[in-house]
Amino acid sequence: MPAPAAESSVRLPERVTGLWTQIRRADVRALVGVIVALALVVRLVDLGTRMAHWDEARVAYWTLRTVETSAWAYRPIIHGPLLQHVGGVLFEVVEPTDFVIRLPVAVVGGLLPAVALLVRSRLDRREVLALAMVLAADPVLVYYGRFFRSDVPLAAFALLALGAAIRAIDTDDARWWPVVGLAAGLALATKENAILYPVAWAGAVVVTVALAHPAIDRADTDLGRARDGIATVVDHARRGWPWLVGGLALAVGVVVITYAPRTAGPTGGIEDLLAHPASLGAILDAVLVDAPTDLIDLWVTGDVRGHSVPLYLGYGVAVLVAGSLGTVLAAAVGAARDRRPLVVFATVWGVASVVGYAVAADVRAPWLAVHAIVALAIPAAVGLAKLSERVSDRVRKATVSGWPELPDRTTGIDRRSTLAVALLTVIAVHTAVVGGVLAYQHPEPRLNFIAQGAQPGENAKPTLDRVASVSVDGPEVAWVGGYAVRDERATLTAPPPSAWFERLPLPWYVERAGLEQISVADPADLDDPPPVVIGPAADRDRFAPLLDGYEVTTFARFRHGSPHTYRVGPWSYTVEGESAVIWMDRDVG
Repeated sequence: MPAPAAESSVRLPERVTGLWTQIRRADVRALVGVIVALALVVRLVDLGTRMAHWDEARVAYWTLRTVETSAWAYRPIIHGPLLQHVGGVLFEVVEPTDFVIRLPVAVVGGLLPAVALLVRSRLDRREVLALAMVLAADPVLVYYGRFFRSDVPLAAFALLALGAAIRAIDTDDARWWPVVGLAAGLALATKENAILYPVAWAGAVVVTVALAHPAIDRADTDLGRARDGIATVVDHARRGWPWLVGGLALAVGVVVITYAPRTAGPTGGIEDLLAHPASLGAILDAVLVDAPTDLIDLWVTGDVRGHSVPLYLGYGVAVLVAGSLGTVLAAAVGAARDRRPLVVFATVWGVASVVGYAVAADVRAPWLAVHAIVALAIPAAVGLAKLSERVSDRVRKATVSGWPELPDRTTGIDRRSTLAVALLTVIAVHTAVVGGVLAYQHPEPRLNFIAQGAQPGENAKPTLDRVASVSVDGPEVAWVGGYAVRDERATLTAPPPSAWFERLPLPWYVERAGLEQISVADPADLDDPPPVVIGPAADRDRFAPLLDGYEVTTFARFRHGSPHTYRVGPWSYTVEGESAVIWMDRDVG
């Protein structure tokens, strides 16, 4: 006989509580494993649908050229070589597509939540799970975990190095130092701003110590603690020096292997070292002298950062609030309610990253928020744990006293529990809506702080798929007007002519299709148009009369098809915009 509805409703909270109890008793490693699996699914689903951003297309194009020529040399404007090398290996095995170029980033981003297990000596069980969830679900981490760019892998490797170092110290297990070295080497091979992480960590350590021991009359005590800490580190290093040396060797080895040139020819590159051992000196010189020099010339002493720091700082804060509001709110709660060294350290590290990148950045880019978010994830995890603990305590008391519990008229509603419920609701809704919509919507909405301005505002992939199917004798694609260069062969080696950059992201799609290309700047020179003609919208009227019978597709190369100004009261903000035109012969396509 079925139970009455009233009895079923009474048992529902008990069932929920029982399920929650089972989850709480499960092995934390198994639960983090479930979170990692979900994070991978979130990043891999529909991964190749979004049209390539300019930066994605730019690096993918040169990766494809490397595969075709077997020649590669470090160029700091393209950033660290790791993703290029991984992409090149994948291109040798499978067809180069948007899904394939983003796959390594998606896998690394999906595995990132597992790093939470490395700090379980500093965080309790609930906080470890919360940290894994933040790293898995933060909307900015999700978006750029589905994007062919180095920021998420760099943040993941840096956090892995930090977590492994904490694990080595807390467990007094020197076998973790090779993991630290490998992760550090991969971080340095991923992107040059890896060097900013230890700088931020060193500053955060100083601030954490100062905040933990501020009193002058405790100087002797603090000095004693410092001496004890140094003695512990020295003893650890003395007993584990082989592992430390191994970790350092791994870091150096990864850097040398990834930054060493790959050059076809009689002397070869690192891949031909066994055949040409005399080239070792030149290879080491390229890695240890030329690469750092080029890096410093461009990113340190160059003129790439002539910008307003307050403007960049305001932009960075706006991206964090718009894209990662849940993480920011939870981090604020965690930082305000917890003074443990790891929480203070991560909070200072996160705030320093926001300010530091406003100074160091060369462009207003939302992907830079990734480097602050992985730091703020730690206090955010603590904040989420505290909020959920207050809510669960409230639910448990209500279950014991009868469900639902009526408010006590003498004390009123528990305001802290109400605030905790409200904050958790805002965090959950924002994460689900922003992460669930903006990470998958194609094309992105015009007002999207997560997407950078060079993300195409319209999806031309159906047309480009038809372009890729063209096969005729002779030239198949003509770049015209503002997209034309003097000699198309100049686009095959870096750096290409400036007009090539105006074509992005289209060169990636045309090059991977293996189409023969020509350039025509003047309409009078377009005597026999090939099946596909591509030019800027500004030149459409000049070439349209010569392309009668061609199907026309116009799409926004930026998020906006033309410059647009947003106005809020006395303030205005103008974003770039431009459209491209693809003419395609109906008889061929």
